[in-house]
Amino acid sequence: MDRRQNPRQSIGRLVRATVLGLSAEQNRVLDPCRMIDLSAGGLRLELREPVALDAAIRIDLDGRSLLGEVRHCL
Repeated sequence: MDRRQNPRQSIGRLVRATVLGLSAEQNRVLDPCRMIDLSAGGLRLELREPVALDAAIRIDLDGRSLLGEVRHCL
C-alpha cells in the first residue's frame, strides 16, 4: 500500500548535491548524483555515500537550487 500524500514524477537526471555544513568550508559536494523522482513533498536521490539523517542539503539542477533535509537514507 502506497502511503504517499503526493504523486511522484520520475526524473532520472544527474544533479549536484551539497551537504551543507555550518560554514562554506564544511560543505560536502556529492557530484554527480542522480535524482530518481520528485513530488510536492520531497525527492529521492541516489548517492555514492551515505548522508546523516536531518542533514541540510542543497540540490542544484538547471540553474535552480532546492533546499531540504535528509529524512531517510538506505
